[in-house]
Amino acid sequence: MITTCTADKANATILTADLIRPGVHINAIGGDCPGTTELDAAVLELGSVFVEYTPQTRIEGEIQQMPADFAVTEFWKVLDGLAPGRTIREQITIFDSVGFAIEDFAALR
Repeated sequence: MITTCTADKANATILTADLIRPGVHINAIGGDCPGTTELDAAVLELGSVFVEYTPQTRIEGEIQQMPADFAVTEFWKVLDGLAPGRTIREQITIFDSVGFAIEDFAALR
């Protein structure tokens, strides 16, 4: 598991695709402002991306670097059994969190 948590208010790539191995899970929790990212866009293309709330994440999260039709799965759908989470051991998964607190609280409950 890799967790990125920077406070730099710029596009400050700290994780690139060449550093990622099969089966890793990434928690991208830093940045979270328009124009602020931590992951190289190529990292997002390596696996399945999960978010808290798609509209907010497209503005503030790592996926702001991606086209508007870039596929993501909202985390609540996984919890409710409406969408799969990790499906095989080698799958790369990415949680692009922007701190949507009510969903975090609900998931913890």
